[in-house]
Amino acid sequence: MVFLDPASIVVIGFISQFINGSLGMGFGATSSSLFIGLGLSPVIVSASVHIGKVFAGFVSGASHQHFGNVDKELTMRLTAMGVVGGVIGAFFLSRLATDFVVPFIAIILLIMGLRIFLRFFIQKAEAHPGPPWGQFSTRLLIPLGFVGGLVDAFGGAGWGPICMASLAGRTKKEIRVLIGSVSMAEFFVSLAVVATFIVLLGEGGFFLWLVFPLVIGGVLAAPIAAYATTRITPTRLGMVVGIFLVVINTITLAGSPFLTDGPIPVPSAAIVIMITSAVLFTVWWKKWRLIKTREERQRARRRFGRAFRQRKA
Repeated sequence: MVFLDPASIVVIGFISQFINGSLGMGFGATSSSLFIGLGLSPVIVSASVHIGKVFAGFVSGASHQHFGNVDKELTMRLTAMGVVGGVIGAFFLSRLATDFVVPFIAIILLIMGLRIFLRFFIQKAEAHPGPPWGQFSTRLLIPLGFVGGLVDAFGGAGWGPICMASLAGRTKKEIRVLIGSVSMAEFFVSLAVVATFIVLLGEGGFFLWLVFPLVIGGVLAAPIAAYATTRITPTRLGMVVGIFLVVINTITLAGSPFLTDGPIPVPSAAIVIMITSAVLFTVWWKKWRLIKTREERQRARRRFGRAFRQRKA
């Protein structure tokens, strides 16, 4: 059994919630990556982290509401299917073997880290984004809420990266409103996930020595992070968090007995090389697509300009 110093857990909770409240993502991904990397059971980690999310999410949601960062309609539409997905994800997680779950969740968290990094890397690279796509449709929010809740419960993280990465750029709303609305919805989804774990696992499904310090750290950071969304530019923070999650979950995968000692053993060095190559290729491909999209826009503008001048002449 791995035990951590309570002060260290408070710091992890504070940092995780500050990231989550500032970016709209990152509490579960950051804290779950660290705890699973230290050898704790994924089921216990997900259950404990979601209790932290409930308390931190309540304070965060109330703080975002106070600063005018919440769209109630968007929050309710995301919450409805997020709760359904969260309950289903918690049920399946509680029924699977730990040896299989650890590498699978590490892969999910690694992908979440890559999504966070690309979300802010592309935002930084694209100085002149295209026009907004308008408001959100129900056809987008129903599957988005369901998948976000399902992955979040199963992996202990995913609500923020999935929802924010899918919604950002598709609306005229300010980014702070998206962050506040997604954070508010996360409180209700986490509440449903915790209730499901309590029914399925009972009191033994939680580490109280992990829960209480995590809650304290998260609650302390929540109002500070909500205020920070009105003052800071989150681009660099998002990129750093994304890289951190990729690194920590690569280490977890490289040390997983399921992969290194399984039916088809894979050397740790090979796992690191494969993940590094995949991440670098994904970043290159995204950057290449961004450059091609810019070139296509520029060519379209030039064609439109020539056609307009010819018609005017």
